[in-house]
Amino acid sequence: SKVSPFCIATSLSDAARMFCEWIAYYPNGSGSQQLRAVANKPKQFASDLYKVGFANSESGATLKFGELWEKYELGRFD
Repeated sequence: SKVSPFCIATSLSDAARMFCEWIAYYPNGSGSQQLRAVANKPKQFASDLYKVGFANSESGATLKFGELWEKYELGRFD
């Protein structure tokens, strides 16, 4: 795999921290609050990532994330 030139994460755990900070401090406080409200519902969380700017803030694009979560039965890792 090739590292993205814009990624400043030093490890996988650092990348996870950055992801969480992105959500927690997203400028649209409403989107951040809505997403954090479904943090215990992984499929919905994945589908709602558009609320914090992922996939150009297009709900149809992040809906695929929730579908992939279900298709690959990612809940088994919870």
